[in-house]
Amino acid sequence: MGEKESFFARLSDLMSDEELNAESLAQKTEIDPSGIRRYLRKEILPTLKNAIKLAEYFHCRLNYLFGLDDDCGRFDGKSADFAESFEKALREKNVTRYRLCKDTRISPQSADDWFNAKRKPSMENVLKIAEYLDCSVDYLVGRE
Repeated sequence: MGEKESFFARLSDLMSDEELNAESLAQKTEIDPSGIRRYLRKEILPTLKNAIKLAEYFHCRLNYLFGLDDDCGRFDGKSADFAESFEKALREKNVTRYRLCKDTRISPQSADDWFNAKRKPSMENVLKIAEYLDCSVDYLVGRE
């Protein structure tokens, strides 16, 4: 099962465990209810911001939420700034933005925008970068 399918299954299970419907989860996380319904219908992945809100609400790691780890790994902290964590991960893995872009086919403009905190990547790109750098999604977004 891929990260997308795992996310949909994990979200559904977590909601079921807490007896939440889309509207009640939306109210508790301040995520638009239509977004939650689209996640549950397997139409889209959440934005990075919304994925973090979900992980924070359920006190779990992003790696668990996306099926990359079976250990929920309770997490009660707050996430760091993505640009800061992204820079740190590249530096620690000794990977340049150029090499990352070339190997992952991520546009250099996008990587520059993320690096300079002009915008945040999609969850698909966060998952791709974490896999490429061989690190957890939580580490990449500053939740470790």
